[in-house]
Amino acid sequence: MGGIIGALKKKGFSTYSHENNIIVAPPLIITETELRDAMAIMDEVLADVDAMI
Repeated sequence: MGGIIGALKKKGFSTYSHENNIIVAPPLIITETELRDAMAIMDEVLADVDAMI
């Protein structure tokens, strides 16, 4: 889990985890573009993790 959180933060996705959960808590004011960009980062990192398995 630490590796996933580290990879997300390295790409600019601000998050944290608790046990086996990734906490996604965007700011109260966020544009659709910012949200889509953040989810693209999440998708990229999780795809990288899947490729390792």
